[in-house]
Amino acid sequence: MAKIDRANVLWGLGNHDIDYKITDIYSSVAPEIKIDMSHSEMGHYYQLIAANAPKHCLSSVTIPEIPGVVPFSGITVRNEMVFFILNSGLCSARDQTVKHGKLTASQMDWFSAMAKKYKDDSRWKVVLLHHHPSNYPFPSAGLDISTLEEGSSFIDVCGENGINIVSHGHRHHPKAFTEFRSGWANPITFICAGSTSVNSQHREHGRIPNCAHIIKINKSNRDIYLYNYQFDHTEGWVPNKSNCRETPLDAVMFLGSLFTPSDANEAFALLVNHDIEQQQLPPWQELPSQLRSLTLKKLNSIIRTTLSSSHSVYGYYPDQVLISRISK
Repeated sequence: MAKIDRANVLWGLGNHDIDYKITDIYSSVAPEIKIDMSHSEMGHYYQLIAANAPKHCLSSVTIPEIPGVVPFSGITVRNEMVFFILNSGLCSARDQTVKHGKLTASQMDWFSAMAKKYKDDSRWKVVLLHHHPSNYPFPSAGLDISTLEEGSSFIDVCGENGINIVSHGHRHHPKAFTEFRSGWANPITFICAGSTSVNSQHREHGRIPNCAHIIKINKSNRDIYLYNYQFDHTEGWVPNKSNCRETPLDAVMFLGSLFTPSDANEAFALLVNHDIEQQQLPPWQELPSQLRSLTLKKLNSIIRTTLSSSHSVYGYYPDQVLISRISK
């Protein structure tokens, strides 16, 4: 339906893609088997068998061009993009004491080496994995125990080696932001995807809609546009209707660059011509980067706060905004 060539569909596995029945065999039967192998070693092999099981269930899955060290991991290169595909669900099983994502030492070592190899590559570098690398606040209070075990080290490797985008899922709570830390080669945009098909009980009792996202990038200036959609039972897939605690996303978001509040205020000051009675501000997509990087709620707040004593403001972004000078 999306008219995407199958060769350009990249697959990443999550915590529900491990065959639990295979890991259950180890839990129930393996301790009674007497062979020259420790139970931990045997458990490791059962886990690998369980992780490889999807290969037989998903015959149409495109395997990464450069294989990684664990099933369904590797590197795929497409035009101006380098995709690192990691398997954070590899160790997911019913007997996992604390449910969380894990890359394992071998996969972390492999990713670190390959990220360093591509560090000076000018192409966009994107990491795809299932679990979120750091704790995100839930819309309602709750203990987050599902984060990636090696999250801090993983983020450091991404930052030091110029990864541009980290895209993941797992939580069903969509989120998107750009971050930059000391020692990083460039800012990283983190995109936590919502789910396209989860029942209401797993979406904060229906408060979080099923979501879909489209990422568009500008190769020349490294701009990232994120288009967010939610499923409406009467209208179908529609642009995200509201930026709220459950779905903190605008319908369209400008990501990839970082600016201070002063940068935004200065950029807005340059837009306003105080010598004319009435002025229509530029469409959202034509605003300076410093303003497009703000959420719509913050952008509209800046306009009204800045002009409250000198202008009347009509309309809200992303629609038309007209300002009229107050006569004194």
